[in-house]
Amino acid sequence: MNGFVKSARSALLIPGARIVVPAGVPLSALRAGRRRNGPNDRIGITGKVIVVLQNVLTGVKRVYETCNIVTNAGDHYYAQTAAEETKLFTVAGMRLGTNAGTATTPVKADVKLQTTTGSALLAASEKAIDATYPQSDDGDGDNTGAGIDIVTWRTSWTVSEANSANIATVDLPDSLTDGSITQSLSIANFAAKFTKSSSDTLKVFVNHTMNGV
Repeated sequence: MNGFVKSARSALLIPGARIVVPAGVPLSALRAGRRRNGPNDRIGITGKVIVVLQNVLTGVKRVYETCNIVTNAGDHYYAQTAAEETKLFTVAGMRLGTNAGTATTPVKADVKLQTTTGSALLAASEKAIDATYPQSDDGDGDNTGAGIDIVTWRTSWTVSEANSANIATVDLPDSLTDGSITQSLSIANFAAKFTKSSSDTLKVFVNHTMNGV
């Protein structure tokens, strides 16, 4: 048929049209392409938190990873950022939480790390985001989750800060005063709690990957 394929199915997809199918390309591939493109495109945000503890006496590094959830407020934040609109809130910094048991998985409606994770705020762990962050394609070699389509937030703690034997959660709230928090960009919990001692420095990377799907 001179390279043309016409069927009842194609007529339903595009009334009155014929579909030109290149040699070796099945119609199923074209149908899949139509689902992927056009007004049904979506952007999904996925997250990964990377914790790097370094012992200042030995130089040994310990690394922990977990997933994090971008909250409903976080979705709003990124939408307004993309549209260059005034944002609903600003990220004030990062906080750590402790848990005597096992922290539960945060959900999108959560406001801060204490909302549903069962964690408590680690006193004096509240710190601002490091200078030059957030940034895409993070150049810090400790951040194994960096990439050109990934936004990284980083906060660092010295040996005298945020020492605890059961750090379990992290959030990025709109205030570093607990009673003033109204929303957080993202929240994460760790399946295995980690310890930070007075011999450790700590860096926490919160990575958000922007995926067009």
